[in-house]
Amino acid sequence: MAVTLPLLLIFYELIYFSPVSFSTRQIGKWMVTNCRLAAIAGVMTVPYIWGKMLAQSPFSQLLSYHFDITPSQFLISYGAYLDSLFFRDHWFGEAQAALTLAAMLVIALLLGSRHLVFAWSIMLISFLPIAFIPVRAAYVLYIPLVGWSLYAAALLVSLRDAII
Repeated sequence: MAVTLPLLLIFYELIYFSPVSFSTRQIGKWMVTNCRLAAIAGVMTVPYIWGKMLAQSPFSQLLSYHFDITPSQFLISYGAYLDSLFFRDHWFGEAQAALTLAAMLVIALLLGSRHLVFAWSIMLISFLPIAFIPVRAAYVLYIPLVGWSLYAAALLVSLRDAII
């Protein structure tokens, strides 16, 4: 799941330090100054991913490591893990998972909270490596749970501020 770090770093920079104007020159300058760490992490990640995808890799022979990369599979997997997270049994199907994620993004955007948007992106992006393989136990959620915890904390702070 650490292979998502370069993408999370780019999202962090975009959410918290995005360029004011979106001219080609401004974006290029912004990327050179703000995305160096993400680029270095990405370059370090490519050989790892490439090695895992090679036919000679011992993982390529295991059925539990074969990918099914579809939006439907993503939502099925996310729903299964939401069932574990909320102590439900087959409650979160594709529609419920999609609705939950969409509602969380809408709340983040309506509140105008960068923290909520970043937490939502952590929940989504860090989940990608396990989204397209057969569902495992909830122990694999250790990084996506950081996003869930950050989202809950930022939402509670926003609610507190609205009440006070």
